[in-house]
Amino acid sequence: MGRVLINQQLALAGYPPIIIQSKSKNTDYYPLFDEYIKTNRYDGFTELFALLLIESLHKRITLLSSSKIIKLSE
Repeated sequence: MGRVLINQQLALAGYPPIIIQSKSKNTDYYPLFDEYIKTNRYDGFTELFALLLIESLHKRITLLSSSKIIKLSE
C-alpha cells in the first residue's frame, strides 16, 4: 500500500511513477524499514526513491526522444 501512496504523491507532483523491482526488494527496499526503526531516519528511502525517480525519468526521456521504438514482440 505504501508504494501505491508514494506513486500517488509523485503523480500529484507531476512526476512519473517509480518501480521497485521484485529482485531488489529484499536487498534494497525492505532493509530500509529496519534502518528506519533503529535510527528513526528515512535517508535511505529518500536516496532510493530519488534514484528510482531519476531512472523513471531517463526511461521516459528515451522513449520520447527515440526515433524508433522496437516493440518487445519484435
